[in-house]
Amino acid sequence: MLKVESNAIEFWNISYTDCSGQTTSSSLYNFTDSNSISNLPINQCNSSASSSSTTTSYSYVPSTPLPTQVITSVNVMTNIPTAIIITNPKIDLTKITITANQNIFAASLIINKLSQLPTSNPQIGLPLGIPYQAFQINTTMITNLSIANATLEFKVNKSWAASQNVDPSTITLYRMKANDTIWNPLNTTFLGQDNNSYHFSAVTPGFSTFIIYSNQKCIANSKRCLNNQTQLCLNSTWMTTEQCPNGCNNEGCSNLLSNNPPIIYGVIILMILIVGAMLLNKKKKTRKYHIPHKHFRKRRS
Repeated sequence: MLKVESNAIEFWNISYTDCSGQTTSSSLYNFTDSNSISNLPINQCNSSASSSSTTTSYSYVPSTPLPTQVITSVNVMTNIPTAIIITNPKIDLTKITITANQNIFAASLIINKLSQLPTSNPQIGLPLGIPYQAFQINTTMITNLSIANATLEFKVNKSWAASQNVDPSTITLYRMKANDTIWNPLNTTFLGQDNNSYHFSAVTPGFSTFIIYSNQKCIANSKRCLNNQTQLCLNSTWMTTEQCPNGCNNEGCSNLLSNNPPIIYGVIILMILIVGAMLLNKKKKTRKYHIPHKHFRKRRS
């Protein structure tokens, strides 16, 4: 009996043994189911059946197959980095380098590009930003405890970056651990570029689900005040537009009067009082030394 989880990526193959003991095995496939299925029956051979063979058929409508790459027969020696090249052109993960803390033999990796991308949500660890591509790495014979670390190298298409106004410095690889709901950013390094892509690497402590993500530092054309500078968001980056010696707010530079109204008003009132006192004092001095005009007769000689 099988149990299939809802909205999960299932990996399967079939080994069939008929009543005469002949066995046939299929290749490895995957599908994403839309409903949970419990107790899925698997037909078994009935040796007491009168006929020599029994044919049972199942039918289903498969979803569009996901880009997948299966890598088998991977051997990793202790503390010796082992590189695995990803060649599927629809998956922008390009290389996995594994450093193990124990010898690993005949391991397999299954890399799947995911069709659904999560949206920004700080509550699940994704800040304001734009998702590029998500993928899942499943392994056999390799556990998170058996590896010291792994480095994932990936690329981002330049045409996509230009269409989304994404600066390569904003690209970060996030990881969600198995049975978790939180995305955690990984230390991501810009490696360089070619004519078509930007190239990056990130170190991960284990394999699970990953997303290539552009952390948007700001919303286009938004404004802010920082360190007495007005700034405008252009191409996901805060650009300084004006220096403000008297401070600023989100609308622009502040003038001297609006920056500290109580202090400015106090200074103005004090200046008015000083000027008024000076004028009054000057007026008093003028009255003290004033000589009234008198008429004198001119003496005759």
